[in-house]
Amino acid sequence: MPAPDVPAGSSLARLGWADSDDNFSDFTVLASPTPGIAASPVPLPGAFWLFGSGLLGLAGIRRRTD
Repeated sequence: MPAPDVPAGSSLARLGWADSDDNFSDFTVLASPTPGIAASPVPLPGAFWLFGSGLLGLAGIRRRTD
């Protein structure tokens, strides 16, 4: 069974089951709010610049060893 969609501002806190009558049908999914915690976006031009310079560095190192 897939996890339900969690509303914005919340995170999936716990996935688990509580088997109270030996039939594995007591599945519990909880979504608890996480106020004040927000992921900051990574600026794409900076990320591409960093990734590209890393690739060029790796290519340069490989070229020297060949």
